Amino acid sequence: MINITHSLLFNSFDKVGKWWNYKNVISPFNRLYLITEGEAWVHLDSTSYHLTPGKLFLIPKFTFHTYRCDAEMGHYYLCFFDEIAFCESMFDSFEFNYLVNAQAGDSILFERLNELNPDGRINNPDPASYDNSKSLYSFSKNRRQLSVSDILEIQGIIYQLVSRFIVNNAGHLQVVASRKRFSKLTNYIHQHLDMPLSLSGLAEIACLSPDYFSKQFLEVMGVRPMDYVNRIRIERAQMLLVTTNLPIKQIAEKVGIASNSYFSTLFKKQTLCTPEEYKKMHYTV
Repeated sequence: MINITHSLLFNSFDKVGKWWNYKNVISPFNRLYLITEGEAWVHLDSTSYHLTPGKLFLIPKFTFHTYRCDAEMGHYYLCFFDEIAFCESMFDSFEFNYLVNAQAGDSILFERLNELNPDGRINNPDPASYDNSKSLYSFSKNRRQLSVSDILEIQGIIYQLVSRFIVNNAGHLQVVASRKRFSKLTNYIHQHLDMPLSLSGLAEIACLSPDYFSKQFLEVMGVRPMDYVNRIRIERAQMLLVTTNLPIKQIAEKVGIASNSYFSTLFKKQTLCTPEEYKKMHYTV
């Protein structure tokens, strides 16, 4: 049984118009929409998704995307963090369809979520206004105090809505089971990003030879071990750039990269911008 915790950031209902044309948005949290009227488009992972009434749409964290609305679109939304028990994102552990048909009663779930957390509205829809440390980490302080039962119900609603997107097939369940073999290792990587990590060192933790370990990790996780490490390092750096005012050199050190130039190269390869550009786009004092 995989234990996933979801932390709610924002939720409400909104209507957007032709001004909803934000480009190259990238956030350290997930977004989930239920479209009720009108239409819009989101370009995500080299694919354009057409958002129409009756559709649920999920945007994973740390994913570049662009919005476009030619007229008007009404939608419920929620933004949330996810944390899985052995420190991976749920997107590393399950296969998702990002655009699916909503189920009967999903609008009721959103309405209930808005009742439980009525202070969750995003007042300024420009992502630059809330994809930053002040919004993410002080916003919750302005909310009314939630009871334990409210928190549990909110968790349950997010579980239900997220479940709509998960691909359920025998083959994928086998992949999930296989990935559990590396849960100890991925947990170690997440907890020791600030330390030197090598292929031989990771193979030793997995009790495998480096060559066999590399092949097995690629087969199971879909990425080579050190590419996985670098991806997690840059994702952690993105979070630190958004949520702290630490110097970029110190952030690089915190994610285990001693060379500023190498850090900048890896960062730009994964995010298409430099750490300085990313911080300027997403951090506000």
